[in-house]
Amino acid sequence: MTGNPGVHGLFIGAGEVCVPGAPPARHAAADAIALHALFADTIGDQAALLCDRDATSEAVTEHLARLTRISGPDDTVVFTFSGHGTRDRRLVTHDTGEAYAGLPIDDVVEALRAVPARVLLVALDCCFSGMPSARDLSVPAPSRRGTQPDKSGRGWVVLTAATAEQEARAPVEHGHGLLTYHLLAGLSGAPEVLDGDRIGLTRLVDYVRRQVGGTRSATDARRQDTTARTGIEGNPTLPVLRPGARYRAAHGAHQPIAATAAPSSLVRHGVPEPVAAMWAREVGHLNRLQLRAINEAQVLAGGSAAVSAPTASGKTAIGRIVADRVVADGGRAVFLLPTRALVAELYEHLTRTRTPLGTRIIRVTGEHTDQLADLVTGEHDIAVLTYEMFTGLLLKHPRLLTATRLLVVDEIHNIASATRGPGLELALMLVRLHQIDHGGPQVIGLSAAPGGFGDLETWLRATPVVSDLRPVPLLEGVLTPDGEFRHLGPDRIETVDHLPGAAGQDTRMVALLRHLIADAGQILVFCSTKRATRSCAATVGAALDLPPANRTLADLPDDDLGYVGEQLRARLRQGVAFHTAELSQDERRAVEIGFRDHRDVRVLVTTTTLAQGVNLPAGTVVVDGLEHPDGTPYSVIEYKNIAGRAGRTGLAERGRSVILARSAADARMKWATYVRGTGPPLRSALRLPGADIRRWVLHACAGRLVSGHRPTGADVTGFLRWSFAAHQCRMTDEPDPFPPEVVEQALTDLTAYDMVRPVASGHTLTPLGEVAVEHHLDPESVAMIADVLAEMGNDDINGATLIGVAQLTAELDQVRFVADATEDVALSQALKRQRLAPVVLDRFGSGRARAGRAKRVVACLAWSRGAPLSTVEQALGGSVRHDPVPVRRAADRTADVLPAVVGVARLLHPVPKLAALGALLPRQLRLGVVDGLVAVASRTSAEVGRGTFCALTAAGVNSPAAIVAASDALLLSCTGGDQGQLGELRAAAVREKQEQPDLAALLAEPSNDHP
Repeated sequence: MTGNPGVHGLFIGAGEVCVPGAPPARHAAADAIALHALFADTIGDQAALLCDRDATSEAVTEHLARLTRISGPDDTVVFTFSGHGTRDRRLVTHDTGEAYAGLPIDDVVEALRAVPARVLLVALDCCFSGMPSARDLSVPAPSRRGTQPDKSGRGWVVLTAATAEQEARAPVEHGHGLLTYHLLAGLSGAPEVLDGDRIGLTRLVDYVRRQVGGTRSATDARRQDTTARTGIEGNPTLPVLRPGARYRAAHGAHQPIAATAAPSSLVRHGVPEPVAAMWAREVGHLNRLQLRAINEAQVLAGGSAAVSAPTASGKTAIGRIVADRVVADGGRAVFLLPTRALVAELYEHLTRTRTPLGTRIIRVTGEHTDQLADLVTGEHDIAVLTYEMFTGLLLKHPRLLTATRLLVVDEIHNIASATRGPGLELALMLVRLHQIDHGGPQVIGLSAAPGGFGDLETWLRATPVVSDLRPVPLLEGVLTPDGEFRHLGPDRIETVDHLPGAAGQDTRMVALLRHLIADAGQILVFCSTKRATRSCAATVGAALDLPPANRTLADLPDDDLGYVGEQLRARLRQGVAFHTAELSQDERRAVEIGFRDHRDVRVLVTTTTLAQGVNLPAGTVVVDGLEHPDGTPYSVIEYKNIAGRAGRTGLAERGRSVILARSAADARMKWATYVRGTGPPLRSALRLPGADIRRWVLHACAGRLVSGHRPTGADVTGFLRWSFAAHQCRMTDEPDPFPPEVVEQALTDLTAYDMVRPVASGHTLTPLGEVAVEHHLDPESVAMIADVLAEMGNDDINGATLIGVAQLTAELDQVRFVADATEDVALSQALKRQRLAPVVLDRFGSGRARAGRAKRVVACLAWSRGAPLSTVEQALGGSVRHDPVPVRRAADRTADVLPAVVGVARLLHPVPKLAALGALLPRQLRLGVVDGLVAVASRTSAEVGRGTFCALTAAGVNSPAAIVAASDALLLSCTGGDQGQLGELRAAAVREKQEQPDLAALLAEPSNDHP
């Protein structure tokens, strides 16, 4: 390279020292050699290198003096030291020993004061380096040699690897000291530091501080904070140092072997050959995003990573590759996902692909708890859970983290969600605290948020891997009512085309789909509400004259149909389908397979249930409405997730997303907000207005994180300072989001709820507080449950009462039942006949709210006792056929809340029947069968549908023994003539009957001579 006489450097790596018994400073020589080589590749031989035996105090002093002699007032000078530092703030040079205590840091800084440079950068990568106490370095006056004004600025910076109390880390997987590792990246031109084609000195300082403070090693999670002192005028810059031959030669020996696009290269990183071969079959080659995670973030060497990339970019595969590596090494991995549908999808994929390789896969959700014991005891290799389930289990079984080597958090941007964010943040905070004590687990966070992490990556101490590239280009645009389609291509160039508008009897939607269906393959249409989704599907199905989706129809369960199920089958006969939460799990699954695999569903109309990541790619996505049912606008990330369904790899050469605008003004707004916009960086949900921190305070009061004493208010405040919300505020110099007075108010509220009790040394949880922590329920809901149950007697406890109490919680009020106050009398009389405790009925309130809660109880009771869905809908829906009551949703959500209701009831009414009710009622509600058939239904496959059990109940066959005794003719009448179902039923009933103890046979009738 051509030399530049205006840039000078001195790089010192004192790894070997003469101190008796002192270990070498790991990576010190590698630090200096890499920095010197990077400098030389760009600037030329304008720098000196002192390593190991050459790094004596005398040599350092001489080279500092030389810098003073050769530097001028317009020059740039870089000085770095890597090695040991002492608590009395000395640099340990090679000759440090009994006769010499080391070079005082303040002396080095004082020597550098004499260096006449425009820009002076000093980096001390050693322990206890702290902040130099010497006077500030000087900023030389501008040179008089030039006549041009000084536009670039001038100044000095001293970066130290740690505070005066901290040790500096040198992670094995980085091959360098932590400060040097990120300084190398910054000097090489990391995007965050660039100011045009040069490095902004201030940007470099900010970048290095953030990266060092946010990096977690696979083997050492201790805190390390880079300190910086600066004296800057204007905007000084440095040249970008481009790695060349010298850097590659010097640096390569300290770096792990890089993975290549060939999946076979994963073998060198510990992935077994059969697994690498599986990846070769599945993806063909590793893409750039995946290689960056492996080679830059070192995820296969234990490094944590925060990956942000568009939908369909291949980021999910990163978590699975790392999990394969961890399992091969004997570790366990846990995947966290936001919805049960996503859990089911990943569980099925991993079971299909990994089980043949000997990997043990389990899943645990609210409706699948049969493998919970395997999770707690470690009898698994990979576990797949929802956020909520993991958080609840972690509070009850904190040892789960000790047994977990890898945690993969998909859709981690949900940490900003008002509903899922607080619970996810709590779980990740517990992970962070565990890392500090134990060094693990490794965390891989996957996000599609286009607005940036908002310092989430530094909170997680994870290396950011960010990309905006998609393997398949996406064209995004807005369509006005007159047919103007304004769109952006992957090159971000704006184009305007024309697409058909409403014509004749065709609505705008029908005209658009008629035009797109010819060349767009399959189309996804997103609508804002369930009712709009069904209506749109009906209109489109009637107009497009598509072939029927016969394979998908054949996959659907054909029993226990409600209004929505009937509508779905009608649409499939027209070649279209809809996908909403009203469908059963089996119906949703059949629609997903029909669209993705059979591909006989040409148009699928859906709500945002599909926007959370279920793998349903399409050629084109049409978005009709960007508001939630409550009128809240979609966030940018919600829209991007929707648009990202278009154009998956292997499906088409490009994808297309079309937003329907209502007017020209609406089109301009949606263009600026959603197509052009990126949205704000992630922001902790605990910083939202009205965010409730009482759950967090409850967990702090559980005392699990405080050793030796009960937590005080100050301890709780300290606990909350580990949150993402507090971290964000620290990073942006905003006030503490949880000041002591807010914490004290939360403690006062929880004390009033009888969930926290003050004790001499602090605070402790009451039994009621323990229930709230264990079941992760809103404290106000738990307080309401306790208040109602306290007003009744033991004789009032029954299934109807427990279900009724659950309806009083905030969680159940989210399940809306359309009801009229005139229905109250009939509903109340029906519930009184079911022995619902009068105090519960009184608490239901008045008017429509009372009638709605009563309807939910009736729906849950009828569903759990085997009433056909259509019968329940007709009885409770009246004439409202277009919006049937959400029976399944009510039963499912009630089953989620019931364990907390039973937990509180056992505190206040310790009657024996509560144990049986607590075990049975949630299963009844999820399965929709009478209590005597729960065990049999749990043992049968999905082929035996709920309709079969409803028919058994109607025929009076309500127990395993009754099934065993029933004739084939009777059972066939209940299974619709299906011999396979008959065989399954008999086998399940026999197994259940055999496993029940026969105490009558065990104990003979007592005689007069025996007791």
